[in-house]
Amino acid sequence: MPAETVLPIDPCVDQLSRWSPLLRVDDVTSELLALLEQVPDPRDRRGRRYRLPSLLVLALSAVAAGARSFYAIADWVSCASAEVLARVGIRFRVPSESTIRLTLGCLDGDELDRVLGGYLSKTRHQEDERVAVAIDGKTVRGARTADALAPHLVAAVTHDGTTVLGQRRIDSKSNEIPAVRPLLKGLDVAGGVISVDTMHTQKATARLLCTTCGTT
Repeated sequence: MPAETVLPIDPCVDQLSRWSPLLRVDDVTSELLALLEQVPDPRDRRGRRYRLPSLLVLALSAVAAGARSFYAIADWVSCASAEVLARVGIRFRVPSESTIRLTLGCLDGDELDRVLGGYLSKTRHQEDERVAVAIDGKTVRGARTADALAPHLVAAVTHDGTTVLGQRRIDSKSNEIPAVRPLLKGLDVAGGVISVDTMHTQKATARLLCTTCGTT
């Protein structure tokens, strides 16, 4: 029997509705499960106990509810009801912390960001007539280890600060400039307004905005 959660968060997939408030929770869950099938599964086919989309939806729900570590995600999952787990396709053994950590740790982060960013961008277009997006880079706090520096990410964030439409990790030997272009190519921001730092006033970036994105 799992121990009572130590986190002040509600173990409910209803957390997913914060991204699509106009849809029912079951609709959002089904939509995300189908969407996350696009994320490549790096695990060996042998020994897979859980489908990757199921694990990702549980992790997204836990993070939306306040979880900020693998242990917190696993704690949230262990306290989720059988009904909640069944919604995402898990009906028997609950995923352990090591399963969640190892699976998320070997994912292609840029590919996951692309899939989720496209979904969130589509949702924003349904709600707003014109999207305004800021492109900015930040170093991830608390991610530095003894062997590696904290990763630096460049992200596309809506001007109201509520939605990250996409992000890409910067190579340790590079900078934000070459990473911005593939980030923009993966966004659905046609007709929107994009603001960038002065370092991105490059001809190639401007050409991409005008021809591919059709933005101002």
